[in-house]
Amino acid sequence: LMVLKGLWPTLASAADGSSMRVYAVKEGKITYQFSGPQTGTETFYFTDYGNKTRRETHTSMQMMGLTQQHDTVILTDGPWMYTLDTAKNEATKQKNPMFASLAEQGELNRFKTGEDLMKALGGTVTGKDTVLGQACDIWDLKQLMTTTCVTSEWLALWTKSGMRGLEVKQTATAFKMGPV
Repeated sequence: LMVLKGLWPTLASAADGSSMRVYAVKEGKITYQFSGPQTGTETFYFTDYGNKTRRETHTSMQMMGLTQQHDTVILTDGPWMYTLDTAKNEATKQKNPMFASLAEQGELNRFKTGEDLMKALGGTVTGKDTVLGQACDIWDLKQLMTTTCVTSEWLALWTKSGMRGLEVKQTATAFKMGPV
């Protein structure tokens, strides 16, 4: 799940500095609910067609009687990623590793649409769904052990990742396209 979530907004800027449209809508906000071994919420904001994002996550996971809280804010701005750990009151700025890897391989310009990315990840469409009144295509990404349902604007409305018994599902509970 983190690979797909981390990769998606990083493809926003091409190696030559030009912008790419990660999403087919300029800006919006999606709120998600986690279920499975990891529970909690995430609020995802994006602008400039996904070139700039903010992902605020508040989750907890129980394993062997222990509960681990995780609260973070991750901002992306083209090839840069900023991570704030609110519990430790620490922040880091780094080049986004997924962006750097694709840039080194000359792969950034290869993905003109969300469909190009999904196919490059080995994805296939396996069905359709509707979440919050929004239609979405279900993509199976076997190599990532992930299934996701994305709108025609390439926004994920739900994502399920992991192996049986350890699957985490992230489902949109609020969805807004337009100014936020």
